[in-house]
Amino acid sequence: MQLTPNQLSRLSRLINDALDRPESERAAWIASNAEIDSAERSALERVFSNEYAGRADFTLALPKFALASEPNTRDGAEHRSAVDVAPGECFGPWRVDRLLGSGGMGQVWLALRDDGRYSGRAAVKLVRGFASEATRRRFDVEGKLLARLEHPNIARLLDAGERPGGGAYLILEYVDGLPIDRWADERRLSVQERLKIFLQICAALSYAHANLVVHRDIKPSNILVQEDGRVKLLDFGVAKLLEADASSELTVEAGVALTPSYASPEQIDGRPISVSTDVYSLGVLLFGLLAGVRPYDVKQFTHLQLVRAILEDAPLRLSTASGTQTNRSRGLTNAGTAPTDAPDTDDGMTPQRIAELRSTTPQRLQRALSGDLDVILAQSLKKLPSERYAIVQAFADDIERHLNHQPILARTDGAPYRAAKFVRRNWIAVTAAAAVGVVTAGGVAATLWQAQQVKAEATRANAIRDFLIGVFSANDTRIANEKPRGQMTARELLDVSAERIEKDFAAYPNTQHDLFGYFAEIYGGLSEDKRYDELRERQRVLIAKHYAPLSVQAIEWSLQRVNRVCGVAVPEGCDTALNSADELIKRADKDDSAWRADWLRHKARFFQEQPNGSAQREAALMSAIALLEKHEPRSRRLVTAIADLGIAYSDELEYPNAIAQYRRALHLGQSIPSQNANEAATIYSNLGLAYSASSQFDQAISVLRTASELMAKTGGSTDPTSWSLQQQLAQVYQHTGQREKAMQVFAELLPHLPPATTAHREADRARNAYADALIHEGRAAEAIPMLEEIERHYLANAQYEFLLRSLRWSMSWAYQAVGRFDDAKRSLKLALDEAVAREKPESQMVLALRESYGNLLFETGDIDGAAKEFSEIVARANGRKLSHIALGHGGLARVAAARRDVAVALAESEAALSIWANKTGFSNGRMEPRLQRMRADALAAAGRFEEAQKYEDDAWRASQRFDGPRNPTTQRRVMQQMSATKR
Repeated sequence: MQLTPNQLSRLSRLINDALDRPESERAAWIASNAEIDSAERSALERVFSNEYAGRADFTLALPKFALASEPNTRDGAEHRSAVDVAPGECFGPWRVDRLLGSGGMGQVWLALRDDGRYSGRAAVKLVRGFASEATRRRFDVEGKLLARLEHPNIARLLDAGERPGGGAYLILEYVDGLPIDRWADERRLSVQERLKIFLQICAALSYAHANLVVHRDIKPSNILVQEDGRVKLLDFGVAKLLEADASSELTVEAGVALTPSYASPEQIDGRPISVSTDVYSLGVLLFGLLAGVRPYDVKQFTHLQLVRAILEDAPLRLSTASGTQTNRSRGLTNAGTAPTDAPDTDDGMTPQRIAELRSTTPQRLQRALSGDLDVILAQSLKKLPSERYAIVQAFADDIERHLNHQPILARTDGAPYRAAKFVRRNWIAVTAAAAVGVVTAGGVAATLWQAQQVKAEATRANAIRDFLIGVFSANDTRIANEKPRGQMTARELLDVSAERIEKDFAAYPNTQHDLFGYFAEIYGGLSEDKRYDELRERQRVLIAKHYAPLSVQAIEWSLQRVNRVCGVAVPEGCDTALNSADELIKRADKDDSAWRADWLRHKARFFQEQPNGSAQREAALMSAIALLEKHEPRSRRLVTAIADLGIAYSDELEYPNAIAQYRRALHLGQSIPSQNANEAATIYSNLGLAYSASSQFDQAISVLRTASELMAKTGGSTDPTSWSLQQQLAQVYQHTGQREKAMQVFAELLPHLPPATTAHREADRARNAYADALIHEGRAAEAIPMLEEIERHYLANAQYEFLLRSLRWSMSWAYQAVGRFDDAKRSLKLALDEAVAREKPESQMVLALRESYGNLLFETGDIDGAAKEFSEIVARANGRKLSHIALGHGGLARVAAARRDVAVALAESEAALSIWANKTGFSNGRMEPRLQRMRADALAAAGRFEEAQKYEDDAWRASQRFDGPRNPTTQRRVMQQMSATKR
């Protein structure tokens, strides 16, 4: 017999009905109840038989009730497809060494590999053959699921396959560690230390949930801690794929998978599984880590009693639990994957011993666990999923708030609670105020008002939580929808839910306001700029209607507007938005605040676009950093401000200072809980560019690889930031002559981009970079359609003005390569004119475009026009030794040679090479061969063919590293013949 969730839910209710009757009447009730069919009657009779009623393996009475403990066949014989493996057997390159553990599905073996390419250990998970198609499909799901989870706190899948003789295997990362509870006890970790290690589990699960995966079997034996303190989450074998195809019957056939001691109420009675299921199990886990006992006061329990307790009883209070119960749950293995279940043991722990293992006394432990932690654990263990934390990150955020002595969100608290938190953070100031002993009636009124506000905040937080849960209920099997269940994409769910905000919360403007903001940020992160703007505009209308002009909401909206406008380089709109926000901050008397720091950061962006604004930009950022160091010394805002200062230094070519600021920002970011991986990756990216611009290419490649790995583990291969990092890594490879590596990165990147006809900023930038690579490979004809499609995207969005310039530069090179010189001139002149209008005349962008335009004019016979452009570049040098100034001198050398002014040609080409030898700022490896050929031309014009040929040969050899064989630059010129031809 195999139960569906509906059958299991009904059977669970029947068990409860039977339990409500006296034991002497149960058998008769089961036998005579006409509503119970024969299969249910048989199951109930087994449940309440002497064979199972008092046993810990009660769940075996319900077939598939606990996949963690699959029963043998009815005759008690071993499964007919037992694992048959011996030490020395190989699975691909992995050689089995020794057995680590076994469970219901099969065995786990340690495997070794040493084939000259890789040396290491892994855990091989073997299935005992496939007793049914459902078992095979479950194993397939585990492999597919693990393959997409790349996170530093999740054990990685290395390989998977089917065995020739039947069954299958997974090769998993071997984790040499201990179950988290044992690891913590052996090191006598304090409560705070246990909370910090728990946050690593939350990070792993948040990542899994973001990939639409619920673990469903959180327990100590599935969470190993390595010697260095890094947590690894194991065994997603019973996890549920939330995005499975609607045609899949996996969840129907497989029933419910759980470990009873850590199971949630919905797992036990067959209700739908969600992220809240993992929140509950995390609560049970944390309860044991902190209190040393489980949350239910069941000592010599049977599973039947445990099930009833989970469904009906209130959990113990965390702070008093260790003095009430002495049952503990231990994991039994430190293998790379865990046995499917680990038995509960009664260690006979006394309150004294539990406290000792936490480096404290029973009294101090009780005080440490009371208050916030009591409330946090109570919320995580609510019977109804809708009453728990909506997501794991919310659970983790409250833990962090507790650690930082800030008010948590898991309670409806009045002013005394918040005052207590204020005292803990500001005890010196509070002590001084107490000495004065002044209490006013206004203070009492303020306290009452604050209590009302806190209650309102809690109500709003609950409404937001329930709504966000409802975002994904369109795929709930209990809710009717226009589209078949399970077939709505995450984006469609987001769109549908965003449209519900106005209608569902018409009477609750505070909740509407917050949800508009949350959804706008989600769309912004997805580069859906139009949807972002629509939701922010709805938020603005709401604020104007329901809030005071100087309200928190009004100020924050104005700063969001500044961020939006100034972030896309539109100086006119930026100035207006800045002035509006400035006035609000002044009128609200918030000049000494983090808001003013935000405003200063945005003002720095404005100065960035102004002629001679670099000093003001740096000063604004310095002031912002000083304010944030005062008000928010460990905040992401401060990380961002420091990184912005690094960008400012980079723009002024002060790369050592820029590198120092980027590294400072990264160091601070790593010290902040729940580090923003996207921001960290962006800072790594900028650090890589700074290293590259200062010719520290090895460091640049190392940093960009680190950033790419970080994003792969957090955002995955479909994250736009990941695309950007891979694009930059490929470009550095190109600039350093590593063509094959560059093309390999592009080959890995391109399949993950949306279709080329879809406008997406980061995808278009990546394709632009790939088109550049094709041009240098001599495949410009392939690049042109790609570039023209991107141009259509950019022209449709005024915010992409800067990107449009860079794109048209690429288009001009492509058009030149296929002989479309008029199109090349048109594109390049547009790019140059736009740059001159937006940038300083001496900026590297203007100089670079001007040099390219001058080179194009020279190639098409306009020698005088070319001379004018090259002369303008040299005139803007101002003592700087930039790569494009070197090319400007090289261009003048070509002009002089064409005019047969040999002396000037020699002097200018020599000056070009001298500047190049001492260059600063941006450069790439292709520039040097160009300069060498310019010098070769000048020497040939002077009749110095032997010297000319040496420069030509150096350039030819270099070009073979940087350009493909179909590119004309890879053809060796014979200088004496060329000179004769020109004459």
